[in-house]
Amino acid sequence: MDASLRFTFVNEHLRALFDGVELVGKLLPEVRGAEDFEVVEPYVRRVLAGEAVTFEKKGDPARGIGHKWHQSHYIPDRNADGTVRGFYAMTFDITERKQAEMRSAESERRLRGLTDNVPALMTELDRDERVVFCNGRYQTWLGISPEAMMNRPIREVIGDAHYEMRKPLLARAFAGEVVSFEQSARLLIGERTLQTTYLPQKNAEGEVVGLYVLANDVSDLKQKQLQLDVLAREDALTGLPNRRSFEEHVHDAMARSRRSGLSVCLLFLDIDYFKTINDSLGHAAGDAVLKEFGRRLRQSVRDTDMAARYAGDEFVILLEGVAGAAEAQMVAGKVLAAMRPAFSLPNRTLHATTSIGVAMSEEDEDFPSLLVRADNALYAAKKEGKNRFVMAAPRPEASGAGAWPRQEPYSA
Repeated sequence: MDASLRFTFVNEHLRALFDGVELVGKLLPEVRGAEDFEVVEPYVRRVLAGEAVTFEKKGDPARGIGHKWHQSHYIPDRNADGTVRGFYAMTFDITERKQAEMRSAESERRLRGLTDNVPALMTELDRDERVVFCNGRYQTWLGISPEAMMNRPIREVIGDAHYEMRKPLLARAFAGEVVSFEQSARLLIGERTLQTTYLPQKNAEGEVVGLYVLANDVSDLKQKQLQLDVLAREDALTGLPNRRSFEEHVHDAMARSRRSGLSVCLLFLDIDYFKTINDSLGHAAGDAVLKEFGRRLRQSVRDTDMAARYAGDEFVILLEGVAGAAEAQMVAGKVLAAMRPAFSLPNRTLHATTSIGVAMSEEDEDFPSLLVRADNALYAAKKEGKNRFVMAAPRPEASGAGAWPRQEPYSA
């Protein structure tokens, strides 16, 4: 979801739940309906305020899943500066687990037979924080015998250091709150991420008499989150950072520039006659040119600089800590030279040149201004014959009464 509560991505499971209707671009309240959205709205507000939220609810009867229980995780999606720009919503069917919890009053034998096969660490604590039950996953995941944990204080089981970190969370749970948090744990199968939930156990009078503790392995989920984040910030064709990723990076870079007193330099490029290549040779050939262009571009800059695909056949390079125009011109010349060799396509070779607009940041200049100046310089390079770079004129308010001395463009 973005911050306006529009879907920006859904997986096949969710799409199937809504009979294959395309959900991307639709609003969450519109899709869920007023009654169902009213239930989740408080959690939406919390996640947009920056809090990772976990909650459980019954399924929506209108969708034929009123008998189901679901656990939802709302995780903030943040910009590089920490601003929440939306959130990831991941929901799991926990019907079986809820049914298991409701059967917890049954015999120890039946409970043990069920919980030892649940893919989670399950523990029950009494009011004195002693372990009165734990399942067999402790043995398979941690090599700890459940029998060795029974009737011991949880502080003794997990150690003083871990207990001190958990103590405030345990206090909240014993006060009646469902508490959920993530932690890294070294299991027998390696380092994993566990989602741990403290569920208050109440008697008939509503008093908390103990806790159920469930720790689920969410490592694969975390990995998928990282993959989604990469997909959202990487151009699929060239493998370069995309426009979104570049614009996040450039604002941080310009902040560093203001602190250091050194300029940043923006190179705005496009591929000469790219439309002709696409129209005459087809989109497959155009894509091959874009991929090769991106590869050469990446090799033309330092590891500390950033090259990205901005849109279509437009690319950008951001140079940090630039001492002067000569350094920027050297990089622009290097890029022009990198494009000189013929591009080898599956059935032919061709030459594809580039035009470049180069703009050095000025004092207190923001990115939109820098981009406009680089774009104007790119236009000038195209007008003067392509296959060259042109340095951007300074901002009008910075140029004073004198005329901007025109620089000769570098021609490949």
